[in-house]
Amino acid sequence: MNTTSLELQLQLPFNMAPNRIALRKFIRFQLEQMGVGNEAHHFEDLALELARARVASNVVRATGPVQSGGDQGRDFETFRTYLAKSPIAGSTFVANASGTTIAFACTLNKRIDKKIRADLSTIFGSGTRPHSVAYFCVPDVPVALRHKLQAHCREVYEADLELFDGQQISDMLSDGDTFWIAEHHLSVPSEMFPPVTVDDEYQELKERWFAGEAHGPGNLAEFLEIKRGLRRATFEEAAKPDLEGWMRRMALVKQIPELERKATYELAVASLRGRGVLDAEGGSLPSYFNSLPNEPELEDVEDLACLASYASTASVFGHLQNAGDNVDKWVLRAAEAITDALARPGSQSRRFRLLRAQGQNAFLGFWQRRSKEAGLSGLAMWSEAADIAERDPMSDPTTLADLLLLIAPAVGAWPEYQALTDKVDAVISKREGSAAAGDLARDRAIAFADAEQLLLAIDQLQRAKENWFNAETLKGSVLAMLLLSSWYGHLNLPHAARYHASMALYTLVRSKDETLGELSVRSGFALADTFYQAGEFMSYLTCVENVIPVHASYRTDPGDTERHDDFTRAIAHGAIALATAPVIAPEIFARANRVVDRWVIDDVYRDAMRNAALSPPWSTMSPQDFVAKLRSELGQDIVNDARDPTRITWSALGIQWTIVSPKRLRNRADALAAMLQIAQVDLAGLDLVVIPSAVEVRLENGGTKWESRQDPDNGKLLWTLFLPENDDLLTDDTRVENEAQFGLAFIMQALRQVSALPYDDFLKSFESRMERGLWKKIFFIRPPEHLMQEARAMADFERQDGPLLIQGSRPEYEPLAAPELNGPQGSAIIYSAEKAKEMISNRYKKLGAFAARVVPALMSDSRTREILKEQHDVGVKDWELVLILFNIAFNRSVRVDPRGMSAEAYAALKQRMAAKSQKIIDETAAIPFENEWLNADELPMHMLVTIGPVAQSWGLSVQRQTPDFDAIRKLLIDRFRHQEDDVAHDDWFGWNRSQDKDRRATEGSR
Repeated sequence: MNTTSLELQLQLPFNMAPNRIALRKFIRFQLEQMGVGNEAHHFEDLALELARARVASNVVRATGPVQSGGDQGRDFETFRTYLAKSPIAGSTFVANASGTTIAFACTLNKRIDKKIRADLSTIFGSGTRPHSVAYFCVPDVPVALRHKLQAHCREVYEADLELFDGQQISDMLSDGDTFWIAEHHLSVPSEMFPPVTVDDEYQELKERWFAGEAHGPGNLAEFLEIKRGLRRATFEEAAKPDLEGWMRRMALVKQIPELERKATYELAVASLRGRGVLDAEGGSLPSYFNSLPNEPELEDVEDLACLASYASTASVFGHLQNAGDNVDKWVLRAAEAITDALARPGSQSRRFRLLRAQGQNAFLGFWQRRSKEAGLSGLAMWSEAADIAERDPMSDPTTLADLLLLIAPAVGAWPEYQALTDKVDAVISKREGSAAAGDLARDRAIAFADAEQLLLAIDQLQRAKENWFNAETLKGSVLAMLLLSSWYGHLNLPHAARYHASMALYTLVRSKDETLGELSVRSGFALADTFYQAGEFMSYLTCVENVIPVHASYRTDPGDTERHDDFTRAIAHGAIALATAPVIAPEIFARANRVVDRWVIDDVYRDAMRNAALSPPWSTMSPQDFVAKLRSELGQDIVNDARDPTRITWSALGIQWTIVSPKRLRNRADALAAMLQIAQVDLAGLDLVVIPSAVEVRLENGGTKWESRQDPDNGKLLWTLFLPENDDLLTDDTRVENEAQFGLAFIMQALRQVSALPYDDFLKSFESRMERGLWKKIFFIRPPEHLMQEARAMADFERQDGPLLIQGSRPEYEPLAAPELNGPQGSAIIYSAEKAKEMISNRYKKLGAFAARVVPALMSDSRTREILKEQHDVGVKDWELVLILFNIAFNRSVRVDPRGMSAEAYAALKQRMAAKSQKIIDETAAIPFENEWLNADELPMHMLVTIGPVAQSWGLSVQRQTPDFDAIRKLLIDRFRHQEDDVAHDDWFGWNRSQDKDRRATEGSR
């Protein structure tokens, strides 16, 4: 098994330089030698490490303590326990990936067909089964046999089988990040890996320490050189093949007593971050944590805290071996060491570093136990560190920014996190310039996007866009604008997307930098996409017509559809337009053809578009099929730019929004839609306690100033906005900015009525977004109306072919809703189970005597009993039924119309009504209710009447002139557990007696 360098030279052509082909062959030879030497246990170790690197990072052995795998789920643990007791326990391991269990097995046996079938039978022999199997074997598996075994696994066990044979294993082990496995388990000489060129500094380090026999340092300076090389091999992909060599040299440092702790730390970090696994005993971790000197140096405390963090995370993911129950003790030991160090006097920069480590240690409680309190504690420590960095030039705030980036996907929505990132960014911007702060915001944006948290990603990228907007980083700002356009489009908000695409194009055209020409093409196609998504097909085709010449001028191989996906998308969308128009809107078909004829493209593409439009599936679809397809895939009509009045519709915050305007006000309607959409995305992460409804805004010219009027409408919130006449070409910047400010004021007004939050709570939420830059998001570079006019100019299909107007009825389309924009779900932010139970208990106490007098008579009558039972069966609680009955009795006893009363008379009436209410509650002489008062037809109305007082008891503020009680009731049911919460009370209705009677009847029938 142990092959010397001389033996290696004999197997290779004389003086052959190391290369991947030779390396694979040698690794393949060494794998075969494992079978010759019967070294199954070595192959198992190798397969385990390779599985961690290539299949699932949380692979653990089937044998050994179950808890070492972390919290893997009951099914996983059950299966692992089963494997540990099976005949193939020693050659199996298991992982949990995205909720699915993966079983791994390995063998050196050359009778591979029979062996795999037998092992599969064992693996699937228990009640708990894996979802897939990954099998590692040294013999090569022919393709036909591979497919046969995979089919066998699917048919017999309904699971997938992935085979890694000797050839595949050799290929994988010749990669830079896994070569260390070949070095460690196959004795492959490091010299066989093709030369790695990183940079001159690294090459010098490597030549100095890898020349000749392995040797260790003689002093601290030389230790630091080895540390630098080891760190680079640990974290840099290109240097990973050298990891084993650096670790061997660092292991020699442990022989120097004064450097032993430092070497132990470095080796542990390299093993965990470089190899993906850490052996606690082999890495000397127990002695490392138990031997911290009294009053240690700052670096020792930091290393201790960092290693405790690594060990804790590794334990959760099953990457830490032989740690037992020591991890919690190590975390506590680190916390104590930091606290002790903070208690000693020192410089501000020293305190900064300790607070940074303390916050990181505190956050372990959040990762392990999902303790928000622990997370908030960590953020508070980092906030104090940021305060120090603001005044102390020796404290580096970028180290805090790095930590904030790591935790972004987990806690990015917390207000405390956002406040801290703002603080850190401000310090960095002051020290290093706004571009540096923009870089940090961009990194967080990408982290949020990767975690599919698009609202948070947009918030951060907006900040990057602003910070980068200067001559030196203009390209970055434009790229941010384009990515924002794409993200808003993903949320089905085409007007917010259009604003940013137009912003990018406006910036590029006026930059006069020819090197940015390709970005102009991207911006133009991005702008065109927003017209397509908004159902404005003629505008889309015309915009593409104007972009294609720029595409031809600024791109190499402009006709290469594989190279330019936006051009390819334009061809595909053009085909869809030509296929859809003659069926859905024949009025635009001839004109659409003329526009496509003007596209400066090769006739091959134009013919392909027309052929596609006349081919399946389009050619086989009925008009109803076309409408259904548009509804499901676009949520828009295709002639929204050719109708008067113009209608813009979208969905946000769980509400359908509509703007209706005359065609001549289309730019202003576009601008208002963009502003509303941007604001809604900015506020969607907050809990505004939105009342489900619909909103319609109608734009009209009239007067000399901007005015809004809310119109009564029971079905929706309805406004009319009166805009001043304007015949000039938007050259008056003051007027346009004033219109943008009016738009923002209206946005606040509209959202205020959409929200049921108490006024002070809503105002606080809105102001928090203004403080974080909402105004800059909806008013950047140029006002929205100006940029929308520029966008329309790029897509003006009437300029060349004349006016186009489509009248008459059209199919109805419901805009597509992005799940991210539905707002918070579950219990509302101001909901409290304790408060709910307190209010329900008070209602029972207040109305209990009334219920005891009224309900028995109602329940003794079959008609009224059936009405009440029907409501009980659909979830209406007793407290609400009693409240409804009380309101019916009260309304029957008070028949006064308050309309036209003076204020004094109305105040007196309220006093009399309160007195009458109390009398009904206190009345004992007579039953204050007639059974005829309760009927099924009027009950829904009475139920809605009770909703107002219940909503007021929660402090909800309903601002509508004509409240939608159905919507308010839905809000209470969905977000305030209106039909879930209850407390113990007297069984006036006899529901419990009915259940007992039914149960006895059932038992008697048996």
